[in-house]
Amino acid sequence: MKRWMICGGCFLICFMGYGLAYSSISLYSVSICEAFGFSRGQFSVVMSLLSLSMSIGAFSYGKLSQKLSLKFLMISGVIMIAAGVLFMSFSTTLPMFYFAGILIGLGLSVATVIPASILMLNWFGDKRGGALGIILASTGIGAMVFSPLVIY
Repeated sequence: MKRWMICGGCFLICFMGYGLAYSSISLYSVSICEAFGFSRGQFSVVMSLLSLSMSIGAFSYGKLSQKLSLKFLMISGVIMIAAGVLFMSFSTTLPMFYFAGILIGLGLSVATVIPASILMLNWFGDKRGGALGIILASTGIGAMVFSPLVIY
């Protein structure tokens, strides 16, 4: 039972992280560009920086996990995601949006798929493929659920 609770927690982290912080950014980019006078090309750099910081975070995850605990990394990542979304909500200039994108990307890399995969490998023996599939599906389910809410 405990392992399924861990799977559920990972599901929620990926669901919220990718659903709100990653997938929905493109949905409100037009409104932000119109409100602040940015071009869409300028604002799309946010997603590029987010993806780049996710890549950098993923590459450095091995070294970080040798020095810091998995629990600490996941908690830090969730805090970075939340701080990035909060910072983005108060942003008024492109550099502020860029910083928020980097923060969200780093948070996603240390709090979602990589640590969830490690947890599933550690907690699930014969059913780890199914558990990992549930967690990875949460990224798409989060986008599917939160996209209409953001548009509304």
